[in-house]
Amino acid sequence: MPWAIFNRPSIQLATLKSYLDEKSDYRVDAFHPYLDIAALLGVDIYPEIALSGWAGEALFSALLYPEKAKDAAKLFNENISATTRNKTRFPSLTTQIEKLCHDWLNRIDFSSYNLVGFSICFSQLLPSLYMAKLIKQQHPTLAVVFGGSSCCGEVGQSLLREYQQLDYIIDGEGEERLLTLCRHLNGQSSELGHGVRSRKNLKCATTQIAPLDLTTLPLPNFSSYFNEIKKTFPSQPFIPLLPVEFSRGCWWNKCTFCNLNIQWPNYRFKTGDSMVAEVKALSKQYLFISHLPIMLCPHGRQITSFPKSPKTVSILISLQK
Repeated sequence: MPWAIFNRPSIQLATLKSYLDEKSDYRVDAFHPYLDIAALLGVDIYPEIALSGWAGEALFSALLYPEKAKDAAKLFNENISATTRNKTRFPSLTTQIEKLCHDWLNRIDFSSYNLVGFSICFSQLLPSLYMAKLIKQQHPTLAVVFGGSSCCGEVGQSLLREYQQLDYIIDGEGEERLLTLCRHLNGQSSELGHGVRSRKNLKCATTQIAPLDLTTLPLPNFSSYFNEIKKTFPSQPFIPLLPVEFSRGCWWNKCTFCNLNIQWPNYRFKTGDSMVAEVKALSKQYLFISHLPIMLCPHGRQITSFPKSPKTVSILISLQK
């Protein structure tokens, strides 16, 4: 959902899809509605709104809470540039986005699904709540689950209490918990996995789910994103950045403001050889020039040199002594 960076596929969706594909025979489809909104707003205005922190949430808050539209418009205009204010009008934008969301939903046959999930990170909460509300209005028996860094701990529990469009919250590492939820909905398990919260307070397993060994995970499956941009941006006016996950959690583990330690309490990282192999494999599969491996890791010395290649690989590394 918006306001993900439009020229970057969701590594959350790609990782969850590849894991479920490997561990089950469930049909798993990934969608990126933020591409449609980026096409609507344009590749210049969308990034400004996405990176503003508040402007994007303001647009969807007016859709979720129409009685607060005036306050939302004020917040929106305070968080965009004068140039963008001159090009856009808040009421017009919300109307266009509302129509686009309805049109997008009408293109999907939700009757063929048993579960719809939203992965929620920065500035994606209100857009996801709004879309989940629309889905529930049209398909009241379809289960809806939220997960991601914005649903951890007490926040996730409060979302279940306050928003009737939510049935489940995944609190913590998503792969195995989502798999247990799918098995439960499919009648293969009588209880939910540890860390899967439900509106109906269903029985949950008391045994904690062990953190995954990152080196055993399949490559993330980004194919749906690239299929979508062919349709949404046929002329492709941008170069996609491919995210790569090299670690989970934080080895520093001392920042009280960060939720990394809530979502992923056990710091883990991939070996240097596995990092290089993953980048090479994804480069070969998706044929895009720029890669943005994201790593929070004190072990940068383990990364061996990348082999010579016509592709450009840029690496963003956060190191702490």
